Amino acid sequence: MDTTNVVQTFYRRAQTYDLDYAEYTVDIPFNVQLARELVSGAGQMLEFACGTGRVTFALAKAGISITGVDITPAMLKVAQEKLTTLDEIRQRVRLLEGDMRNFDAGREQYQYVLIPFTSFLHLTDRKSQQEALANAYAHLAPDGHFLVDIFLPDVTHLARNLGANWVNQEKAIERNNVLLVRWTATRYDQATQLMTGKWYYQMYDTTGENRLIESYWVPMELRVIFPAEWELLLEQAGFRIVQKWGGFDREPFGPKANRMLFLCQK
Repeated sequence: MDTTNVVQTFYRRAQTYDLDYAEYTVDIPFNVQLARELVSGAGQMLEFACGTGRVTFALAKAGISITGVDITPAMLKVAQEKLTTLDEIRQRVRLLEGDMRNFDAGREQYQYVLIPFTSFLHLTDRKSQQEALANAYAHLAPDGHFLVDIFLPDVTHLARNLGANWVNQEKAIERNNVLLVRWTATRYDQATQLMTGKWYYQMYDTTGENRLIESYWVPMELRVIFPAEWELLLEQAGFRIVQKWGGFDREPFGPKANRMLFLCQK
């Protein structure tokens, strides 16, 4: 299964995705503040892997004009449905279906390009990574900025996943009378830096006796990237790294970091 098929299968249930991440907002203040600093006047911003609009709409509500691009029709459909109810931002948002590796959303016109929430790690081969970075570079206006939000690999966690699937109940969340339980079974291959496995979902109706509504699984595949490797990829794409943060509070990148938030300039 190639990268595109894995991604579209993983995200095909967009409503479940929204339930799964309904409480994940820790990155929103960081993304809003940075966009306000980097996009001025009538400037435009581009977001690759916009999904159902979790980050996109928060940025638009902050006054940013933004184009969101995603490869998964199911995610975009939900985003479009949400946008029809958001009259106050509709004129500031454009949503398009496309692949971040080659889609042309209007090149050389964006002050800021963002790939949020670890989405870049779904590109599991070097060629795809290089194509996506080259495409992001091509979309930037002169002196424009670029940022990818990816996690800093936790070697303890990776070691635990070596050689065998590690099964873990990661989450149980209740919303709108539905309880979602997520289990993950993952394996890490240190030769390829691939994290592969399955995510299992169970959904229950909580209005009665927690009746099981549905259970299913989706394939998961990410390629872990380490800091020196990430710097090299960015520099090879032509970017100049101007700031390195280790978390959403903008703490300097260092031993206590859990994210790799490397702000780049064209």
